[in-house]
Amino acid sequence: MLNRRKPDAPEIQTPVAQVTSTAATTTVSSSTTAASSKEAVTVTATETSASSAATKNTATTTSAANASDKTGDDTETAAENAPSNTTVSAAYTNPHTDRTDITQEELDAAAVRAVKQLINDNDGFKNPNTAQPDPTLGVMLRYAFYDVNGDSVPELFIRHNYSLGNSYMYVFDGNDYVTARFNGHDREGNDTVHETVLSIVDALSADNTIGMMGHQGGSQSFILYMGADNTITPICEYTFNRTYKDGRLSEEYTSDGDLEKFNQFLDLYRSYGTRELNWIGYDLNEN
Repeated sequence: MLNRRKPDAPEIQTPVAQVTSTAATTTVSSSTTAASSKEAVTVTATETSASSAATKNTATTTSAANASDKTGDDTETAAENAPSNTTVSAAYTNPHTDRTDITQEELDAAAVRAVKQLINDNDGFKNPNTAQPDPTLGVMLRYAFYDVNGDSVPELFIRHNYSLGNSYMYVFDGNDYVTARFNGHDREGNDTVHETVLSIVDALSADNTIGMMGHQGGSQSFILYMGADNTITPICEYTFNRTYKDGRLSEEYTSDGDLEKFNQFLDLYRSYGTRELNWIGYDLNEN
């Protein structure tokens, strides 16, 4: 550069922050899909892989302007229970599909595959002598369909009562039901990706909402909002020694497991109302 006396200035790329704005539009979900129905399911979402969504630095704006309570037999929900008009960082978009030819028969088959995979992934479900599912364990596996986000493709819920029991929620990716995920915080306050797996996973009566409750006084519990594109963002997180609202730290406790704070979270959780699903029993002997 000194010899030529004409220095070459390096070209510096300016980082581009990617921002996604998602409006929380209210949709009235239909009743729980009957297992015997074989009508085609209309799908309007756009496919996005979970792996790519997890690695992007995104920000999602969630609006409650169009949120309204469900009618009929559903529990009414106060307006303040909807996501507030605030920017929530690191929303997680789960896999979804734009297929319009999905039948209930296909969803039924995908649900059974998901239950079988759950059994295979849990050694406690198996007979130690045969390494096969043990029907004498009294697992009582059940599954149910319910369209949480009103995109006409029902989510899958699975429960079992083995040991302390667990519940799961899955989304349909066009071929299979896969475990849904969301970005939240662990008990130490670190950002982490959670699966929708806890002792209790509820479809709530308020539009587009899911509830998750842990064992032992809640330990870690969540109220989640699910967008039409399968994006999940936390409305409220109780993490045993912290509370987060709309993705931000709201309060930090002086002692772990403050039952008064958990009771406050529980009151909020109950205000959303839980929806009773039409459970289908899974027979280990038949399957």
